[in-house]
Amino acid sequence: MRSVSKGLNSMVTMVKDLAEGEGDLTKRLEVVSRDELGELAEGFNTFLDKIHNIVSQVAATAEQLASASEELSSSATLQAQGADHQKDQATQVATAMQKCPARFSRFRKTVRTRRRLRARQPKPPAAAVRSWKRR
Repeated sequence: MRSVSKGLNSMVTMVKDLAEGEGDLTKRLEVVSRDELGELAEGFNTFLDKIHNIVSQVAATAEQLASASEELSSSATLQAQGADHQKDQATQVATAMQKCPARFSRFRKTVRTRRRLRARQPKPPAAAVRSWKRR
């Protein structure tokens, strides 16, 4: 009777530890007999093996996800920096394009002004032009 009570107390303690979140999934119940309590201990140990494997797989997957998340974050940061650089370049091009019509307009005004000034100047006599071209 005492061995039955001792075996049940071990199981109760382990189940309470697991239920409260403090259980060590690497610990196992000692199987000391081939009776119903021994079968219960073996079954419980098998259950713990499966739970331990699941928790290990979840932990490994969580680590992989964390690593992938860091890589994605780094990649997103680089892409954002590239997009900012392209935006800055596009803004510079747009600004330059906006200034072009004003520059061409000033150039046309300058050409027209010079033409008008030349048209107003008296024309030199033909003999003066010929002597000037000989130089």
